[in-house]
Amino acid sequence: MFDAKGLAELVVAGFGLPSTTRLGGVLPGFEPDSHATLLIGDTVVGEFGEVSASARAAWGIEVPVFAAALRLDGALPVARARRATSRCRASRPCSVTWPSRSASGR
Repeated sequence: MFDAKGLAELVVAGFGLPSTTRLGGVLPGFEPDSHATLLIGDTVVGEFGEVSASARAAWGIEVPVFAAALRLDGALPVARARRATSRCRASRPCSVTWPSRSASGR
């Protein structure tokens, strides 16, 4: 399961976003005891885990398979919003900027 988790986190990190996980999820097709959700803030952007035995049997697969399902359309709005205000880099402190008003007050 950790490979599926790592690959899902790598994709999200490509948007420059930190992610968290929580156990369980809502998508069918995963083993209940090996299934987790990937979040950016409070936004669910994916789920990952071990593909269920019944799904593997339907495809004639006899070995464990791990997968991740990501909603990139859920991650993109969060990424755009953060990029507009953040200058975060993993190797240095994070700074957040606020839009300044022009000299005319607009």
